[in-house]
Amino acid sequence: MIRQDRPSLLLVVTFATLTTAITHHLNLSLPHRPHSIPSYEWGGEGWGVRGRRPQHHSPWIDNDTLPHHPTDLSNTLSQDKDGKFIFTVIQFPNVLCGSGISSGTCFTATECVLKGGTSLESCAGGYGTCCQVKMSGCGGDITVNNTIVTNTEYDGTFNEARNCVYKVVFDDTPNEICQIRYDFIDFDFQAPSTLGVCSNDMLVFENDRKSSYFCGKAPSSYHWYVETAGTTSPQSFSISTDSSSYNRKYAIRVSTIPCMQEVPTYCGQYYDGTNGTISSFNYDNGVYLAGLMYSICFRRNVNYCTYTLKPTSDNQYIGTPDALRLPMGEEIPLVGNPAVLGSSGLCPNFGNVALFNSVQFCLYPPSMTSTNRESAFYVTVNTLIDTTANRNPLDTSKSGFSFDWTANGC
Repeated sequence: MIRQDRPSLLLVVTFATLTTAITHHLNLSLPHRPHSIPSYEWGGEGWGVRGRRPQHHSPWIDNDTLPHHPTDLSNTLSQDKDGKFIFTVIQFPNVLCGSGISSGTCFTATECVLKGGTSLESCAGGYGTCCQVKMSGCGGDITVNNTIVTNTEYDGTFNEARNCVYKVVFDDTPNEICQIRYDFIDFDFQAPSTLGVCSNDMLVFENDRKSSYFCGKAPSSYHWYVETAGTTSPQSFSISTDSSSYNRKYAIRVSTIPCMQEVPTYCGQYYDGTNGTISSFNYDNGVYLAGLMYSICFRRNVNYCTYTLKPTSDNQYIGTPDALRLPMGEEIPLVGNPAVLGSSGLCPNFGNVALFNSVQFCLYPPSMTSTNRESAFYVTVNTLIDTTANRNPLDTSKSGFSFDWTANGC
């Protein structure tokens, strides 16, 4: 079962005269300042805090990290003439480390081996290792947080029909895990039809209410949140491909989100930085997907008030009855398309406050800045499964959206 791991514990043994110095050194050297736990000693009766009666069980001790019987350790350090020694336990959180395909979770080296992972690099100031757990193959149970799921041949491709079901096993105790985040590290499937429908290949999140399916190419750093509220473990997602000729591949990181860190339920994507790029799935690869209803949400950081959106290119289009809501707080002045005669005079008249869909012969302005300095900022996407082509009928190369975004200081 995927759970939020207890912080990793490391045992650092020293003699009494060195305890203060080493503890001080550890607190200074760790970037995340791991918790330094009070010193314990073995006095022949059990583990105990110095100056207190020894106890056989300590709530600070992780049985996976320390020996199951304390005499094993006392025998190892029997050189102390008094038969006593002092140790300090170093605690660090099991956070995501690395990036992209070279990412994992910060564990102790022993924990990494027990979880079947591979050590990538050091973390927690050298006291932990960035442990990557990877599942290659068609389907299976995902039980370790931040597991990376790939096709068997990755980073190669496959060209055949497959039906793979993955089950994410999580802690479904109330108020523990509220969401699962999927990071599309690499994803390249057959593109959708001109209607935006995934008719050849598809990835489906079984319990997701914001999406119907995914196919085509994932933009860089694309991710997706799926709710676990009202469901029980495990949660499944499936990957299906047909026999049509196409070289496919995928690498997806699966992470559970504790309820204390959950994002708003309507957010398919969530950004907590100050700049980046947002794009529709399969952007610049044919047409945008049908069957989506979600928001792209942005955390408002301290001392940041407004947001600026800049189109990455002019190859953008979300046509009626589909909708793309850009909540800039004031009218968006559309500009003319140089390829369309007379558009420069007409397009400014089509601007509106939210711009729910594109005008066929107009373009977004080079830059748009929101005016609301207090409310949450989020872009809303709603694409229907219907009989309307998901591309500009006047220029079929224009489809979807892509904006560079920046959070502006107050």
